[in-house]
Amino acid sequence: MIDTKAIEEHIRGIIVALGDNPEREGLKDTPKRVAKMYEEVFEGMNYTNRYAVQAGSGATLNSEFAMNTGFYSPQNNPAYEYVNNNYSNSLAMIFRNNGYKVNSIHANKGGYYSRSSLHKSFGYEEHYDSEYMDLVAENPRNFFNDLDVVSERRLLDIIIPTGERFMTFFT
Repeated sequence: MIDTKAIEEHIRGIIVALGDNPEREGLKDTPKRVAKMYEEVFEGMNYTNRYAVQAGSGATLNSEFAMNTGFYSPQNNPAYEYVNNNYSNSLAMIFRNNGYKVNSIHANKGGYYSRSSLHKSFGYEEHYDSEYMDLVAENPRNFFNDLDVVSERRLLDIIIPTGERFMTFFT
């Protein structure tokens, strides 16, 4: 539970510490807006607002398809049937065409639902799967827990490459 009232009070305090008046027109609603922003940002970290479209099979893969392409897979077919399509306007390609290093990571085997192939067709340079993570990790384990992935230094270096503009799609 996020204490938005406490956030509002602290933001008011920051405004005062900066020498301004939190009741001034233009700043009056700022503490409430900032508290709402934090509430929305951290709500996503709870994974309670997870959405997965179901088309055929593979609900999470179909959600990945929708997120990356902006489309639902047609005629209730599972997304993995569209592995050979060209997704020149996909999320990955938008970032890639703007000079970003783009990779995707999923805690299952890359062959499951043809995920590695599909992610490559979206335009990701690399798709890192559970088999790769087990090879790289200092302490191989079940990587379905996101905290286990980000706590592995070697995996974190892949997720957040230093010195490069990047977009990592973490599913």
